[in-house]
Amino acid sequence: MATPASAIVGGVPATTPYATSLQSFSSTTSGRADAAEATANFECGGVLIAPTWVLTAGHCIPYTTGQARLNSLSWKEGGEAIPIKAVFRDPASDPTGARFGNDGGLVQLAEPAHSQSLPLAAFEQPKTTPGTLQGWGLTCDDLLGDSTDPCWKSKPEHLQELSMKRVDDHVCDLLSPSGTQLMEPATMMCLVPSKDGKSGACFGDSGSPEFLTLQVLDKVTKRRRWQPVVFGIQNAIMNASSFKDGSGNLIPNVCSVGPNGAINRDALTKVSPELPWIINTIAAHDRSASVSVQRNLITPGDLAPDTLGAPRK
Repeated sequence: MATPASAIVGGVPATTPYATSLQSFSSTTSGRADAAEATANFECGGVLIAPTWVLTAGHCIPYTTGQARLNSLSWKEGGEAIPIKAVFRDPASDPTGARFGNDGGLVQLAEPAHSQSLPLAAFEQPKTTPGTLQGWGLTCDDLLGDSTDPCWKSKPEHLQELSMKRVDDHVCDLLSPSGTQLMEPATMMCLVPSKDGKSGACFGDSGSPEFLTLQVLDKVTKRRRWQPVVFGIQNAIMNASSFKDGSGNLIPNVCSVGPNGAINRDALTKVSPELPWIINTIAAHDRSASVSVQRNLITPGDLAPDTLGAPRK
């Protein structure tokens, strides 16, 4: 649907936490008259690309103001929890949500993370090549009620992942209520689940990384090694112009099947067109981190022969 995506339906538990959990804080009274404690709330996914920088979706930026939890399969505990220092949104994006292009966002952390950052792809993901989407979004999309509906409460604590493949851009074509085409191939790509069935990204998966595990040649030793490479960031579900019907009722299964039984279609922000903004934004605040991101970029020349034909599962 033409709305930010949230969680993975029909996925499986992830075993390696490549995704980062971005959280906000809310204050709750602790019991004493004038005492309160902060409660973390999961908002969006992201991926660490430098020790103090996380890449996410631009539409997530207004909500990611608390902390980032890295290197943990749980968004609630474990790994590293680091306060967020600043957030940045690609100025070419549309904060009103009327269009989905250029949906890049950056989160600067208050201190360096010890977790491993992932390299970004400096080229587009090939068609039909399967990748992996990770996220903490909803695992149920039988949305038949309001926010009290059990489906809205199905956000998992454990990170989920789903195999997806890129298809032709027109598969994600979708008109907004005003008649504007929401799929923008210049900065977005269209993915569908690799296997048939009720599956797909859902509410809460926004900002989560989509990556391919490829054989690359080490820049120093020239030896082959397997490396997760980030090609996309979850942006929007493209199954309907709204997740409510004309009467204001929620449309069930919109994250996984969509109206009229259509297969799930997810639009992701392509990493490669966002690279100039990513590199320049980081450089304006942390030149060494910008150099690190550029040094770690993966180009076709960094791949071992035929690696795209046989990505590791």
